[in-house]
Amino acid sequence: MRIRQLVCIGTLVILSACGGGGSDGGSDQPAPSAPLSEAQAQKALLTIGDFESDWKAEPVDDSDAGITITQGDPSCSVLAKGPDDKAPTEVESSFTRADQASMSDTIESYDDSSQAKTQWRARLKAVSACHAFTLGGSGTPSVEVQVEPTDVSDLGDEAAAFRATGTVQGVTMNLDLMTVRIGRNVVAITTLAFNDRPPRDKLEQKVQTVLDRLDALDDAS
Repeated sequence: MRIRQLVCIGTLVILSACGGGGSDGGSDQPAPSAPLSEAQAQKALLTIGDFESDWKAEPVDDSDAGITITQGDPSCSVLAKGPDDKAPTEVESSFTRADQASMSDTIESYDDSSQAKTQWRARLKAVSACHAFTLGGSGTPSVEVQVEPTDVSDLGDEAAAFRATGTVQGVTMNLDLMTVRIGRNVVAITTLAFNDRPPRDKLEQKVQTVLDRLDALDDAS
């Protein structure tokens, strides 16, 4: 299974918010009644300058579209096909390291904070029963995935974090997943490692970097 496909597993989990949990800061501020443009959202994504020298940027592609859930609770089906709703604006960047560690970040931007909140919370609720599933796909080995919610700092207006563990041909993969809603925008970051998990504080630092950039974009608008 290619690294891009494994990152997709984590991205689908986090965008669908499998496992439930999270925090609600309840501090929404009035927001513009239009989503960020793609060009604006791109400016808030992580860049190679946010990483140490042993990381490199990877092109974003859709080659993972053939992944399907072969076993698991029916609620997990959303992880294979993705959420039915599509954000008006969605951008992504991906990065890898020589040891096959990877990180992917996604920004979704909606018309307003109310719409973003509705979609974010609906995803949390819709698949709250999904804790374990098996993924398969054309020409790829099966991956058994266990998902559990984890603690997350007080980030943005609402935040949730998850830890997923799977086995690929006898090798354990570790996925750390974090999603944060800030106003009309939703940020999702997924990390993949085959050895030790990256420290949670470093993952939260990456999330905060994106949140700060989104704040700056809103301040400038």
